[in-house]
Amino acid sequence: IFKDGKMEVLKNKNHQSSKKNVHQIQIDKKSKLYQILNQETIVVNSRHNEALISTSLKKSAYSNDGVIEAVEDPDKKFFIGVQWHPESLKDELNNKLLNYFLLCAKK
Repeated sequence: IFKDGKMEVLKNKNHQSSKKNVHQIQIDKKSKLYQILNQETIVVNSRHNEALISTSLKKSAYSNDGVIEAVEDPDKKFFIGVQWHPESLKDELNNKLLNYFLLCAKK
């Protein structure tokens, strides 16, 4: 899917937490993710120790410390990858993302 992507182990522990709300992310207003959520910033959970550092996919969201939090392929009907766990955040915004995924899967 993205053969040219590169990952690295994060040097800090800022993205490893069992808390529900860990950090804020900024969403690109020209992204599919923004179209779905209609939010420029949201607070997400975070349970990872690796980060994507390069990819040919569109980078559509970042954390305040520069970690890529979402990628997408604008040429596909629905191709969004996120670093957080929307299935664990039972709130309106993450439900929008999950429901959009389910809607696209049915078509």
